[in-house]
Amino acid sequence: YADNAGLMLGYLNYNPTDKMFGFDYDTLVYTEQGGLDTMPDVAGIGLFDGSQHGIYVGNGEVVYSSETLGYVTKEPVSNGSWTSWCTYEGVDYPQEVLNAINEINNVTEENTEESNEETE
Repeated sequence: YADNAGLMLGYLNYNPTDKMFGFDYDTLVYTEQGGLDTMPDVAGIGLFDGSQHGIYVGNGEVVYSSETLGYVTKEPVSNGSWTSWCTYEGVDYPQEVLNAINEINNVTEENTEESNEETE
């Protein structure tokens, strides 16, 4: 059975020019960004369900290593228990993803400021 961290680490460590795997990354470092309702429709971002990772491939689908099936599979995001999206250290994301992260952070900061004003 394959694991989801290994799936992403394989991508991060592969050098397509040399057609070889390196050892630059040995730990998957990710940051949860927000709920699925804030997720940009951009292939390559991560999905997370609290315990396992998947890779969003576009068109509402996710690729992940299924422990139950014993292999890597693709299915609609809506079929799984995905709760949030994340970004991975080592992946360069397009501006659309960076904009979504900034928007989430701005909303969070505004909500924090409003809560602080209410308690004063």
